[in-house]
Amino acid sequence: MLKRWILVVIVVALSACLSGCGKKETPPAEANDVEVKSMAEYEAEAKKDINEQNMDAELKKLQESIEADTPQ
Repeated sequence: MLKRWILVVIVVALSACLSGCGKKETPPAEANDVEVKSMAEYEAEAKKDINEQNMDAELKKLQESIEADTPQ
């Protein structure tokens, strides 16, 4: 009876090791594709894209975007 329990424990340990050992979890692909910008990068982009000629149109785009995102 003791030999049977020892054999069961060994088989369970080996099967657990063979099925789980050596597997490395890779992060989801989405996590690697995310680009995070700093505040300075956002400011530089805004200074480049927004000028006196188009500032009213850009403001209107932002307002529409905010209104679309806010629940009513």
